Amino acid sequence: MSNGPTSNHTSLREEGTIDNSTVDRPLLAATMVLVRDQPKGYEVFMIERPAKGAFPKLHVFPGGKIDPSDSGLAKYCPSLSDTRASQLLSVEDNGLRFWVCAIRECFEECGVLFARQDNAILALRTETERLQLREWAQRVSTSSEDFRLALEAHKLTLATDEVHYFSHWITPEIAPARFNTRFFLAKLPPKQHTDTQSTEIVSACWVRPKLALDKYQSKEWRMILPTLTTLRMISNYTDTEDLIKHVRTGYHKIPVRPEKQLQGMQPFLNPW
Repeated sequence: MSNGPTSNHTSLREEGTIDNSTVDRPLLAATMVLVRDQPKGYEVFMIERPAKGAFPKLHVFPGGKIDPSDSGLAKYCPSLSDTRASQLLSVEDNGLRFWVCAIRECFEECGVLFARQDNAILALRTETERLQLREWAQRVSTSSEDFRLALEAHKLTLATDEVHYFSHWITPEIAPARFNTRFFLAKLPPKQHTDTQSTEIVSACWVRPKLALDKYQSKEWRMILPTLTTLRMISNYTDTEDLIKHVRTGYHKIPVRPEKQLQGMQPFLNPW
């Protein structure tokens, strides 16, 4: 998913509702940069999209369009209010739906759910629990409305405090499809594993950011600027704790140079 040169101050109210037929109004979307620690260095989870659609055969991070149902889950987000979420995104209101979308899409495409049960991060301790969560992920991928049902059925709340706002991209006007995408970063919860089910995914893997960049340089992988820039932004930290500490305080940010803004990177405001 990517993005283009409209103002970071544009309100969601001005953007209006999601409209797949409108070329000049980018679709609202969210992307999850999922990371984990490994003995040889931290890794990021990447997926390969099929050879179809507006951006075919790209290696990207999990994510997708905001669904209308994402706006109605505030009661499942006790650790983040819509007011604070909107402040972090520099929008007037309805910012919380971007966190909900990022978590839902991660669940649909990776089988990883950032949620709490009995005030503890969701942990899958048995094969039965893993298969049950996998079944719910499949149902949610078919109907976003089932996401709320999954939360109700398992008495879950969304762990929005584990999901950190990272960056903002708007696809340039010349692109075949346009997205207004917020990127988020989160560490894989303990006792959970990635489990890709989606037909929108050709392959998936954990990879060190620098190796992913090498694969792009060797033309083994195809990636676009938002993905490449994100990989560069996260590639030089000690571990995921160090990375997340910098993301939480905004210190991971890089200057938005004219060439990047032409490719859709939005200015970084500092709501911290």
